Parts: sequence; C-alpha cells; structure tokens
Amino acid sequence: KAFKLFILITTVCASLLSTIASPLTVYVGIYVNNIYTVSEEDGVTEIDFNIYQYTRDADGHLQIYSVLPRFNNMGRFNRITDHPDYTRVQAPFSYKVWLEDYPFDSQILKIEVSDYNRTKEEILFVPMTEMSGLNVDLIKLNRWQFDESSWYWSEIDLTFPGEPIEQQQYHSPVLYSQVVYSIQLKRHTLTGIFQVILPAAFLLITVFGTYAIPLSDVLSRLSLTGSTLIATVIFHTGSPAPKSGVLTFIDIFMISSYAFILVSYALSLLLLKLSSSTNPTTHRLAVELSFRSELIAYVVIPFVFGFFFLKWWLALLLLVTAPFVFIGLRQFVYLPIKIALRSSKRFSNIFGQPSFEEDEPAGSERGPPPEPGTMDGFASSSPSGRRRNSTVTEMSKMSTSRSNFNFEDDDDEELARSYVAKVLTPSPKMGAHPN
Repeated sequence: KAFKLFILITTVCASLLSTIASPLTVYVGIYVNNIYTVSEEDGVTEIDFNIYQYTRDADGHLQIYSVLPRFNNMGRFNRITDHPDYTRVQAPFSYKVWLEDYPFDSQILKIEVSDYNRTKEEILFVPMTEMSGLNVDLIKLNRWQFDESSWYWSEIDLTFPGEPIEQQQYHSPVLYSQVVYSIQLKRHTLTGIFQVILPAAFLLITVFGTYAIPLSDVLSRLSLTGSTLIATVIFHTGSPAPKSGVLTFIDIFMISSYAFILVSYALSLLLLKLSSSTNPTTHRLAVELSFRSELIAYVVIPFVFGFFFLKWWLALLLLVTAPFVFIGLRQFVYLPIKIALRSSKRFSNIFGQPSFEEDEPAGSERGPPPEPGTMDGFASSSPSGRRRNSTVTEMSKMSTSRSNFNFEDDDDEELARSYVAKVLTPSPKMGAHPN
C-alpha cells in the first residue's frame, strides 16, 4: 500500500510540473548604428541597428537565440543581414510625435520587441543593457542633440482581451511580454532661439517701441504698428515649424502677439481720432490715454508674457524692474529727445532763411538801386544775385536789433551775429562786375 501511495503522489507532482512549466527567457540587446531620418509631420523614423538575442542552456550558459522577434511599431523591412552573433536590421519605425513644446520639444524614438504568437507564460523578453548602446559618432542629426546616455530600456506587457465565451463575456486577458528600446532626442535650443524665438521677439519689441512715439506723431505710430502686424502674420505662416494639428508653444506665443499688436493698432486709431479734435477736453483725454497705455505696455505686458512663456521668477523680475525701466525711458530717452528737438527748432529759426518780404510793412520802399561796380550791383545782375542781395540787406537790418530773435542766452546771440557777419563779408573771388 505504501508503494502504491508513493507512485500516485509521484504521478500527480509530475503532472503539476508539466502544467506549470517556466517560460523561455530571451535576453535582448539592441545597438543602434545610425538614425537616417526623423519626420515630425509623419511620425516616422528610419533606424539601422543590431539585435542580439541569447538564452540559457541547462548549465546556465548563454547561447545564441536565432529566432527574430516581432517589432510592433515597424514598417516593412528595408534590409536584414544575418551575422553569427547578431542580426542587422534597417527599417522605418513609427513613434508618437509631441510638438506642444516646439521649438524646445523632445521626441522619443522606440523599438518595440515582442512575440504575438506566444504569451508571457511561454516566452519572456529581458533587456540586456551591457549589449545595448548608441553610436553617437556615426549618427548625424543636425536639428537634434543626444549623447550616449540618451537610450533606455523599459518592460511594458501587452494586454489583449481573452476569447469570447458568450455575449459581453470573455476569458481572462492574455498577456504578452514586450521590451521597448527608447532613444530620446532633444531639439537644439540655440536653433529654436535664433530661427523662431528671436524674429518673433524683435517684431514684438518693435510694437513696444511705437509707444515711445509722441502723440503729435501718432500717424507714424499707426503705420508702424500696421506694418508690424503684417510682418508678424507673414513670419508665422512661413515659419519652419512642422505642420501638426496641435497648438505648439510658438503658436500660442504668436497668437498672444497678434492680440497685443491688434490692441496697439486699435489704440493708435483711437489716439489719432482724439488728438485731431479741436476740443481741449478731448485732447487732454488723448494725452491721458497715451500716458496710461504707455505705462501698461512697459509694465504689465512684459510681466504677462514672462509669466506665461518664461520662468515665474523671471516674470517677477520683469514686474519689479519694469517701473524703473519706464521711469528711465522717460528721463533718459524722452528728455534728451525733447531737448534735441527744441534745439534743432531754435537753431533752424536762427539760421534759416525766412521770407522777409512777408514781414515788410505795406508801402515800404527798398531805397535807391545800388551803384554799379559794388557787390550789391554784382549780386543784382542775376536772379540768384538779387535774392542774395535781398537776404543780405535784411540780415543787415536784423543784425542791428536783438528784438528780431528770441535769444535764450548770449551764446545764441553771439553765434547768430558771427553768422551774419560772415554773410555780409564779401568773398575774395567776388570783385567788380567785368562790365
């Protein structure tokens, strides 16, 4: 009886061990030789790589496993070359495109290794990091940056529903072993800054500069804002950004720029309407509106753009420094410009050639004609000479009286008198008329 019981227990254990067999473990290594193309619009990349597969024998030693696995995200093979230790594959692979952060985005290229013919209970894939890598010296992707640590492995099991039993009822889900070799590519930061961000920022700075134009020249401000709006639209529609169905970082930045430029254009139209009015109250309203809009443009708008498109601490820094920048612009930019304009206007009044005929009282006479042989007689022998004669005569009258000018200091008066003396002095080349 004891012997029969032993035979029964042995048979049951053998049957249990046969049903609970361990799966075949396949160790996988992937070494990428080259990446030929990365298309953000199609979400396809072409990769050339070596795949290494090993299993362990009964003694625990590694041996080559020659059955090529299934690549879930691969298109048609371009080339497959068998080597004694590995298999070389060149084929296109699809990947998920993420362009929300363009032009500072990152893309992850994947090679998914699995076997749909056998479940996880039959075959198990395990990544081999020591047999994996990335040939950074051979890969030439101008728009992307990466290094030897840009790849990594991950184990993601695939789950499929079981066979249907009845309507709306299924067996337990079926699991398939899968390992994913991923390569992370990051777009060059300087490329994004110089090709996308800086041109858009310069257009925005141009609109900021229109607020420095005085109210008396609001028409120039209006034309400059309109031209900048057209240039912004042309730049955005012709930018090198990949075409996609999502709003990228640069798209949101450009839409915000459109809103700011349109508001600035509408404000310039309103200021043009108010400043052209003869009503003093309306004119004061235009001045007040111009000042307040300038304050908002230099203080609030930089903070808003910095908060949404830059770091929060940088936005706070802009908010703190913007009032000082605004005061500095008014004191060190506007004030010198006003002084320069006043000086240029004052000296144009001094050195210009006014129409003296309009200032002469009615019925005045110029006196007797000049004597022949004198400088006045030579000057009056031609139309240009007669104009010079008239100018010199009037300058002579004006040089004797300071009341004809509104001199603000003695230097202006001395400068004007030296100019008059220079005009009145005959040139050495001007002698008596040859006739």
